[in-house]
Amino acid sequence: KANQHEMKAQVENNSGNIICLQRDIQNIKILTDQIPVLQAKAHAQHDELVRVQMDMVQVKANQHEMKAQVENNSGNIICLQRDIQNIKILTDQIPVLQAKAHAQHDELVRVQMDMVQVKANQHEM
Repeated sequence: KANQHEMKAQVENNSGNIICLQRDIQNIKILTDQIPVLQAKAHAQHDELVRVQMDMVQVKANQHEMKAQVENNSGNIICLQRDIQNIKILTDQIPVLQAKAHAQHDELVRVQMDMVQVKANQHEM
């Protein structure tokens, strides 16, 4: 009788173990079925990571391009500032050059008048 009770207890324990094992097998099947889905997600995330990395490379290239453009623009600005200075210098010279042109014109008129006088004197002589 004691052995029967012991065997009965073992059978019940084994039944419980079997139920637990069946549940574990079910859980393993569920997890196994999820593997392809998880692999697909992992591949998709890897592809997205590659795209993000490529975008970052493009952003860095754009940053270098923009930096080069900024440096080029800085050089252009310096050239423009120099041109503006040269224009100011030339603009400041305009009144002086105009005065010289007027003086030369006045001198030319005097020379022409002198030539007229000389020709008149020649005719007179």
